[in-house]
Amino acid sequence: MGEVVLSSEELMEKKNEGMVKWESFLQGMALRVLLVEADDSTRQIITALLRKSTYRVTAVPDGLKAWEILRGRPHNIDLILTEVDLPSISGFALLTLIMEHEICKNIPVIMMSSQDSVSTVYKCMLRGAADYLVKPVRRNELRNLWQHVWRRQSSTIGGNVDQDESVGQQKIEATSENDAASNHSSGHVACIQRNEECIEKGSDAQVSFLILFIRYQMHYFV
Repeated sequence: MGEVVLSSEELMEKKNEGMVKWESFLQGMALRVLLVEADDSTRQIITALLRKSTYRVTAVPDGLKAWEILRGRPHNIDLILTEVDLPSISGFALLTLIMEHEICKNIPVIMMSSQDSVSTVYKCMLRGAADYLVKPVRRNELRNLWQHVWRRQSSTIGGNVDQDESVGQQKIEATSENDAASNHSSGHVACIQRNEECIEKGSDAQVSFLILFIRYQMHYFV
């Protein structure tokens, strides 16, 4: 049998029709990954690992080529896996371009690097990265990248459902929701400030723990 390749719009239609469970469907299809890696051997290794995990891979050596692909056909990419240190433009710059693009910002971006400094991880996550992987990347981490697409699509579908609710009900609940949002936002800012203080003071916390904590923060506050 050939690979199953559907657009995001077709996937959402199938989800809404109740034809398949979203997470089960994603696990069985060939998601399209844009891999951005400057080192030739590393790019080949990660490409091979991704393809063994049933992903379709477009691999490029720098951020400019990646951006050309994204601008030209953003709907043909389901997930982006990019190195932080890149020629032409850095992974940080590429991430910023993606987050500022109306369509591309909906594509999960996974940053990766051999750098495991607290500041690098935190910088990526705050700029909008869905996750951060420390090299050498493990096969199990690559195999589970589909979960980021599932989470993003589930969030999008949930948002559409919320928008279809009664306008009258929304007006009734507006005041209490705004108060809760204000408290929620204040709590988020406080968390960020505390984390920045830890970074500035040179916290000895392990990077792996920081990644897990920030993943929780970013997913909880979405």
